[in-house]
Amino acid sequence: VHAGGWSDYAPKRKVHGVEILKSASKPKNAPAVKTENEKSGLSFTEKHRLKELPTIIERLEAEIDKLSALLADPELFTKEPLKFKKATEALTERQEKLSAAEEEWLDLAERE
Repeated sequence: VHAGGWSDYAPKRKVHGVEILKSASKPKNAPAVKTENEKSGLSFTEKHRLKELPTIIERLEAEIDKLSALLADPELFTKEPLKFKKATEALTERQEKLSAAEEEWLDLAERE
C-alpha cells in the first residue's frame, strides 16, 4: 500500500530488491558530450603536419619550376636524351607529390 498515485509510486518501487529508475528522467536521444580533443578535430601530429605542409608545397613548386625551365630547352631532347627522360620523370613525380600535399593540406584545414 502506497499513499498517492502511480506517478508517486513508480520512482520508488523495487523489483527483486533492485530499484527501478524513472525512465522519463533520462532523455533517450541525448547528444554525446564531446571532449576537448574531439572539438579540435586534429591530433598533435596532424596539427604539426598542417604547419609543415606549406613549406613542403613551396619546395615542390620551386623544384617544378626548375625542372620546367630545364625542359624548356628545345635542344635538350636531342643533345641529352637520358637527362631529358630523367627530368620528365622527376617533373611528373613532383607534380603528383604536390597534388597529394595540397589535398592533404585542404583536408586538414577543413577539419581544423
